[in-house]
Amino acid sequence: MKRSIILLLTFVLLLSLVSPALAASGCVEAESAAELAELLSPKARVFSLFGQKQTTRLLVLSDTLPDTCGADRVLHYAAYEEYILEFSDFETAEAARETLTEVYGIDRVWLDDVKATTADEVLQPEESAAPEESAAPAEPTPTAEPTAPVETAEPTATVEPTAPVETETPAPTQTPEPVATAEPIETPDPAATPLPTAYVPRSWGAGAMGLDLFRNSNAARKHTAGKSVTIAVLDTGADLNTTVLKARGISAKSYDFVNSTRKITDVTRGASAGHGTRVATLLDDLLPENVEIMVLRVFDESGATQTTVRLALQYALEKGADVINMSMGWDNGENYTFLDDVLLKAYSEGVPVICAAGNSSASAAGEYPANSKTTIAVSAVNRSLNYDLRSNYGDEIDFTAPGAELKLIAPGDETVTGRGTSFAAPHIAAAAADVLLCEPSISVPQLYYALKASATDLGDEGKDWLYGWGLPQMASYISTAIGHLWDDGVTTDLATRTSEGLRVYTCPVCGEIRPETIPATRGSTKNNFSDVSADSYYAESVTWAVANVITTGVSTYAFQPGGSCTRAQMVTFLWRASGCPEPKGTSAAFIDVLDKNLYYYKAVLWAVEQGITTGTGENTFSPNDTVTRSQTVTFLWRLAGKPASAAVNPFSDVAADAYFYDPVLWAVQNNITTGTSATTFEPFTPCTRAQIVTFLYRFLGND
Repeated sequence: MKRSIILLLTFVLLLSLVSPALAASGCVEAESAAELAELLSPKARVFSLFGQKQTTRLLVLSDTLPDTCGADRVLHYAAYEEYILEFSDFETAEAARETLTEVYGIDRVWLDDVKATTADEVLQPEESAAPEESAAPAEPTPTAEPTAPVETAEPTATVEPTAPVETETPAPTQTPEPVATAEPIETPDPAATPLPTAYVPRSWGAGAMGLDLFRNSNAARKHTAGKSVTIAVLDTGADLNTTVLKARGISAKSYDFVNSTRKITDVTRGASAGHGTRVATLLDDLLPENVEIMVLRVFDESGATQTTVRLALQYALEKGADVINMSMGWDNGENYTFLDDVLLKAYSEGVPVICAAGNSSASAAGEYPANSKTTIAVSAVNRSLNYDLRSNYGDEIDFTAPGAELKLIAPGDETVTGRGTSFAAPHIAAAAADVLLCEPSISVPQLYYALKASATDLGDEGKDWLYGWGLPQMASYISTAIGHLWDDGVTTDLATRTSEGLRVYTCPVCGEIRPETIPATRGSTKNNFSDVSADSYYAESVTWAVANVITTGVSTYAFQPGGSCTRAQMVTFLWRASGCPEPKGTSAAFIDVLDKNLYYYKAVLWAVEQGITTGTGENTFSPNDTVTRSQTVTFLWRLAGKPASAAVNPFSDVAADAYFYDPVLWAVQNNITTGTSATTFEPFTPCTRAQIVTFLYRFLGND
């Protein structure tokens, strides 16, 4: 046993002595950025008998490397014509740098010892944010800066009174309503499907740039449906356990280049602790759901090295990032070029790289890579849309964006107030993502022009050294680059057999209205449904209902006339026929109608307000219960204003004390129904879809 241990130790000692020679004798080739990341991981480095050796790296940008200058290990990534030399001591690495610099030049050899930092920031708990600085920068301030529009708070929802007990429920002695089987679900109809609950951004920046349009506008969502964009965020990592990042989900391609793992964490100590979480959660606040966030951690507690950031950029391009956000940079970087070839590749491949300009109240010419001609540099403005006094400035500034008084989420779900170009840059990155959702194939210059054309000029006319081209406005972009994003319209006047109707479409971006005439049906039975024959009694009614967008059928080619209908579908039909009016209240009194994303949510609120229904119980509406013939005519009667009727009751199954007695007689008098026979109405029989549209047509459309 002792002999085995001695042999093993001897082998390890020999391996530690010869492995540098073995590594230096050849070159390890990397075929991809992901492979290079694995090769640069701590577990892949040279070990000695006493543990892992301290590694100093030297980056050489060349397609050949005749002399490795005694490196312990050499890595080659041919795609970018680069070599990474690893040394176990700094002195040897420094000597190699001097030797290789004489051969290749100072801009081709970089010692990996200059750490990038995150753009400076001031963070306070949300309730105690520091006031803005009042001192002006040394340079002259711009004139005639407009005041930012005041952000309006979301109105508080009012609680509706508890609904009284529904009187249309059959008495216990009566035959209960049969339960619908294989009930067809009405195809969600663009005209009647209400917008999802409006997303209220946590911070003011989204509204200031119109970024919330892509989250709240049904037309914008429809225009970008099926499209996706990925933003790569090079930063300190992120706390993926925060509520908002858990809800959004982070790209599976996210990677930690410091610890060489796909398990993403944030830096917990040092000046940059939690910075990446704040940037990622801000992007979540600014972006629609179809934009994915790829978190790439490049920082340890002391900063980010050149090779780590370079590798992360290469990886982002390799993994299909559409936009890259860099809320970080190197100060005193006027002469830095070690990322230039990667940035140029991103530029040529249509991937905009958005950079924070820095917060030193100094020239951005010294902030790398914001000073690169292939990146987009962003300064910061406060809530009044005035230049933030800590922001860098200069000819390098391309655009400005909100960068003060911003509500952010820190690790552990703490809400803080943030300030700095670190948070201005994500606003422009979000705007770039929105542009790419609309125009996926445009180049970086085209995207830049789109942002420029949409921007509000905040300083001197044209591009200036504080605001660049100004503050991009996504509403302006949509109007100029795409045109109007018409919603799905509302039928304000129903077409009838003999008179035309009117449907009105609205652009949610600019508010412009486009009216469209609905032709009179003239008794037409033409439709696209294979199950609605032209000679059926309901064919004309179906044609009318589709023309007025009261229903679209259960699919493109099926109406299912014999199918039953739910209470939710019935009130939705009535709501559509009435022009989709906005209910006065914002919350339902029913425990089974709480989700505001339900297609029938507004219809139910409206029907209750109009006295058309009060529910099936004290706090229930029973949206999925089958609607009966008696309930259908009762709904119509109440919509008509509960008119009296002088008709004689011909039906033996309609008792004088039934809640539906007056509605049935009214329906008979107005030729809405003639019953199922001369003497029967069958009040508790489910009302079919064909019968419902026929009742509606006879009531509203057959003039």
